[in-house]
Amino acid sequence: MALLLGGYLEHRYTGPAGSVPRSFQHLGYDRVGPIPVAALVLLLVAAGAWWYLRRTRAGYHLYAVGGDVDVARLSGVRTGRTIVTAHVLCSVAAGLAGVFLASRLGSGAPYVGTDAGFDLESIAAVVLGGTVLAGGRGGVVGTIGGVLILSTLDTVFDDLAVDPFFKDVVRGVVLIVAVALYARRRLSRRSV
Repeated sequence: MALLLGGYLEHRYTGPAGSVPRSFQHLGYDRVGPIPVAALVLLLVAAGAWWYLRRTRAGYHLYAVGGDVDVARLSGVRTGRTIVTAHVLCSVAAGLAGVFLASRLGSGAPYVGTDAGFDLESIAAVVLGGTVLAGGRGGVVGTIGGVLILSTLDTVFDDLAVDPFFKDVVRGVVLIVAVALYARRRLSRRSV
């Protein structure tokens, strides 16, 4: 689907189009006291995701299917339903992110995710937060921690006027070190 939509956009896309109402842009820029509305929305979505994953049967099923789909199926989990639910939840989260970006940018821009590197940066934040890409381990709190680490690096580099290409190199090094430390810790647990 990504290739189909990407091909269509390559052929038809001429640049950001349209505009959003001024009142809609308040979502991206307003504050409640010293706290940005965006941070409150992030905390609300993160709390909802944490509750869903840690306090509901469907959340436990997501971890089970992510860990090993065959073991989950043999344990009585309806894996097909769980996989569809995971895709729907990811799509809803992507839609919410798109709505937020439209409020920040003031227009529609379908390339903002790939050009800004949000696709790889989101994976890096999740891995940095301790989620195992093979599945079965991870959580919302660690992911928020990974996001905070990467955003802090970006802010520091922007304040120091560091070359954007060097920023990507440092991000890559941080990610490699985090994965290496995780792998080392996992190997040391197995040997004990």
